[in-house]
Amino acid sequence: DRITRQWTSLNVKGRPSTVRVNASVCLDQGKVFIFGGLNEECAALNSTEIFDLRQLRWMKLLLPSNHEHLPEPRHSHSCTKLTDGTFLILGGKSSCEVMDPESFRDGWKFNPGENSWTSYKMSGNIPEYLSGHQTYMID
Repeated sequence: DRITRQWTSLNVKGRPSTVRVNASVCLDQGKVFIFGGLNEECAALNSTEIFDLRQLRWMKLLLPSNHEHLPEPRHSHSCTKLTDGTFLILGGKSSCEVMDPESFRDGWKFNPGENSWTSYKMSGNIPEYLSGHQTYMID
């Protein structure tokens, strides 16, 4: 509670399917979308969990059966909600080694209305190391 500065325990339904660290988070229409990250075995993930803030319920994102494109498993990437309502995932890495310089130099767009991923074509001078960064959308 912001006024009393007290934390309150919530009665949450369900649980996330796995532990995640270094995942990305985007908010859309009262739902928190959590993509990727590392699990407790230090393996990179490419799945998405959803926490519904209105129903206080965890859900695993189910993709359409005809869905073919999906980002490679990754962590330490960024996620930004764009003005068209899609989420843009940039970079990240798959290795569990903190100092490993290899990182993805790609982008993916997620459409939460259709539960679909598409590769995002980037151009120009793409940074060599694209992990552990932040991205923001400024109107």
